[in-house]
Amino acid sequence: MTAPRADFQIAATDFRYLLSRGYSRPAALALVGDRYQLDHTARQILHRGVFAPEVAQARRAKLRLLRDLPGQPLGIDGHNVLSAPSPNPPQSLKVLCRARPTPHSFPILP
Repeated sequence: MTAPRADFQIAATDFRYLLSRGYSRPAALALVGDRYQLDHTARQILHRGVFAPEVAQARRAKLRLLRDLPGQPLGIDGHNVLSAPSPNPPQSLKVLCRARPTPHSFPILP
């Protein structure tokens, strides 16, 4: 994404709407990406960061504070840790999440 665009937030809202209506992720991403002429980076941000409301709620329900798990074993899935962040992220790119976990909460693996 060469520069943040005002319509990116609208694209994210549209993508979320389509997902909430049962569209598949690839179909919704193609539709929204083509409609707003999003480049690869913008499409990846949508793909990795925008979910249907019920999916987002289910993920938030799994969050636990570490202080509530003393002495419990903790599993960490590091598969995407090295592949997700860009080695040279654009300095002007900032993504505000709708609902972020606290700094001391982590998802619990099933």
